[in-house]
Amino acid sequence: MPKGVSGFQKGRAKTGGRVKGTPHKATLGLKAAFQKHEEGLVKALIDLTECEDAEIRLKALSLCFDRGWGKAAQPLTGENAEGPAIVQVRHVIIDTDDRAQPGHTNGEDLRAPA
Repeated sequence: MPKGVSGFQKGRAKTGGRVKGTPHKATLGLKAAFQKHEEGLVKALIDLTECEDAEIRLKALSLCFDRGWGKAAQPLTGENAEGPAIVQVRHVIIDTDDRAQPGHTNGEDLRAPA
């Protein structure tokens, strides 16, 4: 590549990098170790569902359901749980110059328009 030219070129697709879904190397060994003891870990979790401590029992039951059937979908809703959630992203530049014009406020109202 000629001197002064960067590797990124506008309009060209990005290539290379880690393929989506590839497990991280640092966690592969840990995952394999836990899977070797899967039966014992599941039994220990099920045993905790019979614990006298209500908090531990509830957490163990929750984990069993989450692992066995998957976590329930969490719907995204707007204010007062009505309609879809609306996300507004604004880029605001605040003039920090002491010579700002009279009558101009440096912190406009950032609430969503009514």
